[in-house]
Amino acid sequence: MSGLWLPTAERDPHGRTLTYTDAGEPKGCLHTTETKGWPSYRGWTVHPHMTVRPIPHAKVEVRQHVPLDHASFALRNPAGGVETNRDRVVQVELVGTCDPARTDGAYYWPDADAKVLHSLYVQVIAPLHDMFGIPIRYPSDRPYPQSYGASDVRMSGARFDAYSGWLGHEHVPENTHGDPGDFPWSRMVGAGTIVVPPAGPSRTEIIVGNLPVLRRGDNRAAVKRVQALMNVAGAKPELVVDGDFGAKTETEVKDFEKRKGVKADGVVDLGVWALLLGVA
Repeated sequence: MSGLWLPTAERDPHGRTLTYTDAGEPKGCLHTTETKGWPSYRGWTVHPHMTVRPIPHAKVEVRQHVPLDHASFALRNPAGGVETNRDRVVQVELVGTCDPARTDGAYYWPDADAKVLHSLYVQVIAPLHDMFGIPIRYPSDRPYPQSYGASDVRMSGARFDAYSGWLGHEHVPENTHGDPGDFPWSRMVGAGTIVVPPAGPSRTEIIVGNLPVLRRGDNRAAVKRVQALMNVAGAKPELVVDGDFGAKTETEVKDFEKRKGVKADGVVDLGVWALLLGVA
């Protein structure tokens, strides 16, 4: 499946996608799965763009199911309404719960630990700011179950359409779910940076460190990602996203390198990856 894939996520594609409407500003929506493990989303009929599983006091694992340039299905989306799923919203399901009454050991996101929050920021929030333009902000919320139904944090259709940033399922119009409840956004993000950054590799190193060096003659899935990113960067005419690193792709890479003031050799090394992904 072609399209935009987060370099910090494992690809786990499922064929059903939607197209975005032209309306709306870029936004991200956090959900909780209310499960202890990876869900199957009712046979992959209500799946998000990606699922995040916490490994307590360590990190998160991220699986992406839908390309960023397609819409997903995790919101209630009545016909003729706001078109919530299709309103330029990237949907992220967090494995665990927001319900303080749960006693079965599901990860409780309102009390998420610092390393899990750090990893979520580095692997999901920051890259989606870079790749999809989602501002790093979050509206006021309510703890579950006060967040359920027609709460005072539920947005109107017009406000949702105009809003740009992150929000929770509890904020989305035409929906009733109250997840992720009292999400610890302020503990995760402060002035666009991580409040508690544990020692470890930088965000740039995490995002590009495992990406391959590509050049003319290569033909693999990573080339499709480069071609899609080149199109986002303004390739004219747009490249065919076919995974074939031929003459046209090489020319666009060289032009991109010239615009960025780096060696224009047509090779996509880690420095070019960082420029393409906006993390240089």
